[in-house]
Amino acid sequence: MDAFYTVAREGEGVYEEKRSRFLGFARPVFSEADAIGFVEDLRRLHPDARHHVYAYTVDFGAKERMSDDGEPQGTGGARVLTAIKQAGLSNVCVVIVRYFGGTLLGAGPLARAYSAAALSAIENAGTVRCESCGVYRITLPYARQSRVEQELKKRGAKVLDSVFAERVTHTFSVRLADAPDLIASLGELSAGELVPELLEQRFLPTGESIP
Repeated sequence: MDAFYTVAREGEGVYEEKRSRFLGFARPVFSEADAIGFVEDLRRLHPDARHHVYAYTVDFGAKERMSDDGEPQGTGGARVLTAIKQAGLSNVCVVIVRYFGGTLLGAGPLARAYSAAALSAIENAGTVRCESCGVYRITLPYARQSRVEQELKKRGAKVLDSVFAERVTHTFSVRLADAPDLIASLGELSAGELVPELLEQRFLPTGESIP
């Protein structure tokens, strides 16, 4: 897989049913450790909540986990995971923190509450497309700075960091599919002097966030 959609940022949502409050939280994650850490953070922040139901998907959807955390089977974690799938997302964790309102809910209302809280959190987080990118470093004389920056922008590269010393050093990311053309273009404009150094390959947001 060279692209996927995930939530653009952390998002929250809330749903109420017969005085029970269902607080939804969504966050992009890139490993099971990230997801479990998110769940544990919310347990610490909400120690008085009755349930901390969650679901997450990592490895671009290949690995899924969910927990009802004491709720009737099928009413909690499965509903949260379904909400994630309906949104077409991967590499995301959604946690629903339930504060009990004193009235027991039937399976139907309970399932609807968890679904609604999850969808609300996902909607408020927005979504973004992530693609396989190369992270490069390039060092150049000040005389070439403006032309190189124009070329990076033209080719869709994003400058992640810049250091200005005797020479300029830019660290930038670009889609792996676009990297060969960018590298060739930088070589042409500098008579082969400028050769970006590949530092790593990783998935990075490349599209505009969808609110």
